[in-house]
Amino acid sequence: MRIAFVGKGGSGKSTLCGAFIHHLSKTQNVLAIDADVNRHLPAILGFDQQPKSLALDEESIYDYLKGSRTDIEKFVSTTPPSADSVMIKPDSSDPFIKNYALSSNDKRIHLLSVGRYEKEDVGDSCYHGKLYTLAAILHHTIDQQDNWIVADSTAGTDGLATSLFYAYDAYVYVVEPTLKSIKVYKDFVEATEETKPIFVVINKADEQDMDFVHQYIKPNDILAVVPHSNEMRRHDQGDESAFDRFVTASTTQMQNIEKTLSKLKRDHNAYYKQLVTLHNDLAQSWGNTYYQANLEFLPSDHYDFEENFLSDKSKAA
Repeated sequence: MRIAFVGKGGSGKSTLCGAFIHHLSKTQNVLAIDADVNRHLPAILGFDQQPKSLALDEESIYDYLKGSRTDIEKFVSTTPPSADSVMIKPDSSDPFIKNYALSSNDKRIHLLSVGRYEKEDVGDSCYHGKLYTLAAILHHTIDQQDNWIVADSTAGTDGLATSLFYAYDAYVYVVEPTLKSIKVYKDFVEATEETKPIFVVINKADEQDMDFVHQYIKPNDILAVVPHSNEMRRHDQGDESAFDRFVTASTTQMQNIEKTLSKLKRDHNAYYKQLVTLHNDLAQSWGNTYYQANLEFLPSDHYDFEENFLSDKSKAA
């Protein structure tokens, strides 16, 4: 299951994403992804260093994922996989995960990071350009129904500018009980045209806040309500145990989120077809001209994207 936590800056998106990952890791393995420019997730999850920056290794990662393919002139972030592609498994045995992820002491959490702005990026690029590498990785990842991939995404709607939007199974939108936060959520829903499941978690709220929120968001659209807590402030002040207390206090909310999201199903071949269409549309509209190469891709009649997942599950069994 691939889940992205999104929300207005300052809404508590990273905190709730980290809490959910921590909750899941008590019983299962999680591939966590820090896809936010602020890179708060490692500290929230208890790591004392940052993982390797995926964006800095874009070309080498593209070459790795390309594998032995000869059917394309150039690999880009939207290039759909083929039978000759290298596919990634979201666990500690995979060479890619071993190379790029940090692992928790109990090996339950493996953390990847898109990276940060570098000096050469200032005045020259947008952060969503760094998300291209992550998009290519997820398009080449084999994860089963019981695998969890959870990402702390960029604030607002920046993540909608890449094919990464199609790589997730659902979005968890963290909303504060304010008009500004609700408006950003509404803008996100409108922009996506609800083509992906979007669930709402109201953060830092009390009963009076919820009376206000229900004027704008239907109760059935709200997955959980997390009350205001001072524990994360204590954590940021150096009390490492404060985060565990926050997660424990939020157990019911995290369980509700897990229960709902775990029921989602992915249509692998529909996802692949969507990716092929998007890739070829981009190639025809600007990609071929920009890269001075023919990027258009024609899937093989003998290639079944879903078979990657079924055969992998069979091998695992």
